[in-house]
Amino acid sequence: QSYGIAVPFDDAVGVVVQEVVVDESDKKNPTSTIKTTNISPESYDTVEEYAELMEIFAKQVHEQLGEDLYLRKTPKVLTISGGLDEITKNWQKKVVSKPLDVDELLEAASEKDAQTMEKELQEFYTFMRQELGDEEFEKTMNGQDEELSKEDEEFLNSLFTISGVGIKKDDLDGMENLVKSLENDLKVGVPDAKKFTAKMEDASLKLLGYTFPKSGKSYFLVKPLKPVTLIGRQMKEVEDSICFELLTPEEEQIIIPKIESMCEEEMKSNGLTFESTTTP
Repeated sequence: QSYGIAVPFDDAVGVVVQEVVVDESDKKNPTSTIKTTNISPESYDTVEEYAELMEIFAKQVHEQLGEDLYLRKTPKVLTISGGLDEITKNWQKKVVSKPLDVDELLEAASEKDAQTMEKELQEFYTFMRQELGDEEFEKTMNGQDEELSKEDEEFLNSLFTISGVGIKKDDLDGMENLVKSLENDLKVGVPDAKKFTAKMEDASLKLLGYTFPKSGKSYFLVKPLKPVTLIGRQMKEVEDSICFELLTPEEEQIIIPKIESMCEEEMKSNGLTFESTTTP
């Protein structure tokens, strides 16, 4: 029997549901996390709620993303036909800032004439007025902010005390400890920094979303950043055919692990890494 690995012709998408889960094991300090669950395409035929959700997203894809785009309930994975990539292909440029080149840095650091300075200052004032509102903007510009109490002022000052600087300029022991701490961070890294590192393994782009206040659940139509692959069995009954049919759930349990193992061995032998994620 022959099997084939392929990707959908149209852009693969999915629908996920997010809800807040509260952990009250510690009664004094309960914590909450956001649980994300992928909705299997097979559920749209059996769960009425998901069938209605599919209809809503199908309409919104056509109306909000583009008249040429259509959400389709294809086997194993939902797809959008019509060229979704034209909308999402430059998402990195919109999310991640472009690094500045030398000429741009020199231009930013160069002295500016009075007219340019005045123009940029007025743009800044306009932006701040829009953000703060007229009343708060005028208060801020006229120095009418509320004065801090002595206790609050001392607390804020304590947050900005650095060994070797200002009132602690003679704190040599503190300065030495600071240098050692920086050296250690360079060697072993900063443990807490991992909390701020985006997890890209199963990341997706959010295309559309809805939140229902009563249930507290949010539903999103997303596009996976990694390719979605499908495995099919060649249809031998059709002579000289390259047609494949999708595996049954029972076949997937047996065939997919074997193919994953073969792919992993082949890629490792060529110095590459292999990762596989099975979507429920």
